[in-house]
Amino acid sequence: MIPCYNSLAALSLNLSYLLDNLDKDHIKYEIIVVDDGSDSAYSCKCLLEEFDFTHVDLPVNIGKGGALRAGFDIAKGSYIVYTDSDIPYSYLDLKLMYLTLKNGEFSFVIGDRDHCDSVYYDYIGMKRRVFSYLYSKLTSFLLSQQMDTQCGLKGFEATVGKELFKLSKINAFAIDNEILLLAKEKELKCATIPVSLRSIDGKSVSVVRDGLYMFKDLIILKAKSLFKR
Repeated sequence: MIPCYNSLAALSLNLSYLLDNLDKDHIKYEIIVVDDGSDSAYSCKCLLEEFDFTHVDLPVNIGKGGALRAGFDIAKGSYIVYTDSDIPYSYLDLKLMYLTLKNGEFSFVIGDRDHCDSVYYDYIGMKRRVFSYLYSKLTSFLLSQQMDTQCGLKGFEATVGKELFKLSKINAFAIDNEILLLAKEKELKCATIPVSLRSIDGKSVSVVRDGLYMFKDLIILKAKSLFKR
């Protein structure tokens, strides 16, 4: 599943990489692209009509959380993996995630950019590196989340993922934090895998604007967790 917003260029450059590798492995798959109210000039509808994809076209921009809920609601497979529009991580990472889920021991799997075998931070700019560091420290302080919550590669056993996203409320990027909190409450088993960065074509996060939204959502999640005690 790929949630996207004004990501026509990133999708155009990277979809063939994903499709070619999936077809080589002869894995039965469904690709769902949720267009989160993109401006008409950036709409991916025409591009996706060239492929056998499931396309969800949201009329207005809701946010990553809202787009993922729309996608999880219609997904049909036994396992659901979501990533970003530029397919930022190696196909081998996605395959390892699928095989780990298929093994049946874990309910969900997340990519870990901090893993000793990951290849990530040497290939991103200083601003993004600092933002990732500060955000991870903030989530650790507010929510006691020690894992990499913002890696753009996560996978779920389908019934687990659908249940978690139905319970979720956050619409913006902090949806990942909320999902991991919900999974912890349900004592679900999680595995982490290393990731290797292959593309940064689709990074449209504004450090200031989106950072403020994420901080607000973290405060909301913290308040909810306190009221539950």
